[in-house]
Amino acid sequence: MERYTLDQLFSRSLCAVSENYGRGFNTHLADIIPEHLNIKSNYIAGVKTENRNAPEEKRRAIVEAVNALMGETFSYQEFLDFGQALFSGHSYREAREEAKRNYYTPPKGEAINFNFGKQAEDNSSFEQSGKMVAIPVAEQKLSAGSGNFIISEDIFSQIYFETSWLQKRCNPANAILCYADGCSMSPTILDGELVIIDRSQVQLADDKIFAVAYGEVTLLKRVRINLQKKVVELLSDNGDKERYPTQEVPLEELRVLGKAVWRGGDI
Repeated sequence: MERYTLDQLFSRSLCAVSENYGRGFNTHLADIIPEHLNIKSNYIAGVKTENRNAPEEKRRAIVEAVNALMGETFSYQEFLDFGQALFSGHSYREAREEAKRNYYTPPKGEAINFNFGKQAEDNSSFEQSGKMVAIPVAEQKLSAGSGNFIISEDIFSQIYFETSWLQKRCNPANAILCYADGCSMSPTILDGELVIIDRSQVQLADDKIFAVAYGEVTLLKRVRINLQKKVVELLSDNGDKERYPTQEVPLEELRVLGKAVWRGGDI
């Protein structure tokens, strides 16, 4: 599959929804975007032609406006996947279905913030200094094993990352670091490794790794959505399936805490 930049994918999707909407798209879209973002119709036109590289904050605002204007339900990642499907030669309808296929949007009230006592939208532990940004490390460990975990909601340290590097992976204000506990996700994520969880990404996507909770258990697992059975399959990357079998959790019982976007640890 040919690789495209985020700007190319976003531009392709925006052009497609513009053509589907018809005349006046740029103006009508700009009218419903918050004024402080300073996104006017000529700005949108520049993004569509790739003459203007929009930062992620503005791209996300544009996606929200597209949803409001057209009655759509795009997530940000889904909007980019829509562009990828269009580049692959799919029609508008086919590309929309392709983008939807791997995503499950939890019903309102089902998804929660992985906040460890702090709301994602009010992350008082988030600090930025020049080119570096501090991400809080939570004392709670995410189970990458049988499901046992340390119950604690304390932030006990911070680790600094280069701002531009982190922004390519997540919104730093919604990021938190956790330690993986167990070997079920080995070799992808090893026992004791640090994992960055993006708490704003709560839309499940097939074969991606998420922090999830159900009952009293908090897990770090690869997910697969089975809409026919109305369950989410929680899969371990460890090849020992007898020790780490696939778990099935009813959709309505699963809480999505965030998506794993990076991991690292000792050599």
